[in-house]
Amino acid sequence: MARKQHKFTTAGFLAFALGLIVTLGSGSSAHAITISPPSIEFTVQPGNQAEFIVKLYNEGAEKQELFMNATTFTSGPEEGIPVYDFSAPKEDIATWVKLDAASIVLEPQGRKEVTVAIDVPADAAPGGHYGVVAFSSNPPTAAGAEKPQVAISQGIGTLLLVRIEGDVVESAQVSSFSLGGTKFNHLPITFTTVFQNTGNIHLKPTGNITITGMSKKVVATLPMNANKSSTLPKTSRTYTAMWGTSDTVKTTVANAWAKFWQEYSNERANYGFGKYTATVALTAGTANAVATNATATFWVLPWHIFVVWGIGIILLILVLIFLVKRYNKWVVSKAQGTKQNPPKGIS
Repeated sequence: MARKQHKFTTAGFLAFALGLIVTLGSGSSAHAITISPPSIEFTVQPGNQAEFIVKLYNEGAEKQELFMNATTFTSGPEEGIPVYDFSAPKEDIATWVKLDAASIVLEPQGRKEVTVAIDVPADAAPGGHYGVVAFSSNPPTAAGAEKPQVAISQGIGTLLLVRIEGDVVESAQVSSFSLGGTKFNHLPITFTTVFQNTGNIHLKPTGNITITGMSKKVVATLPMNANKSSTLPKTSRTYTAMWGTSDTVKTTVANAWAKFWQEYSNERANYGFGKYTATVALTAGTANAVATNATATFWVLPWHIFVVWGIGIILLILVLIFLVKRYNKWVVSKAQGTKQNPPKGIS
């Protein structure tokens, strides 16, 4: 079997990767262990072997023994949270992981490097394979036992995002592009993009949401997935972006009168008016081979401003009409020779 050292990069996907710093044990005697890198992403040919180094640091004042284990993971229902079960039978990448020891001992303030090898079978399916190498204060239990082999609260790990070369399929689509609401009287506005990965390898979509006004002029450009989070194969992931800022939006729990004027203030500080069109355009995959987009239209109507300024304009018109009538009455009376003082402000 060919043996090859692979260069890897720390992925932004699931940056915590079970937690950069977690607590082992409980109570005041708990000790923190730091792991690096939190995730590893690399490409390997079927039949080859890849190796990488995991670094651990014991920040505590007591010696710690950590037991090593590996399993597969999938995308969970909560965004960015992996799902894995160490009590399940090992399969796929979990059977490829070769650890040089069952456990390691970290002295107080001690550091240790662990070499992890991935032996890829010659018949490994092309595409993405995903696992986690975990370090726990609890020794592993037999597969199928009631107690999980590694408890999340008692372990740390490095996620593995492995690309097996061959018939790799990169395909995706925007299955949904929507706004966080239906009626808007001011900014901010939140856009939600559901990116569906229909291929067999994880993808990191990047791109922008472009917002144009009624004049077709671009009024805002919002970056999408700036932290380069991945979407696993055959899954969907939701990405959000905000036009405007929520820092300048204030609320009040007072009466309706106070709420009206608070919304008036919010509309002035976060003004928007008219019909807008938002277009999300994403690319992903090798050389950005995957391209997908979607469009949504919406209105922003700052009606509190309309009400206040509308009433103000109406009052101004009424005052002008009153003054004009007073002036006309004075002109008529003067023409008829009636002695009458002119209206105030008219000489």
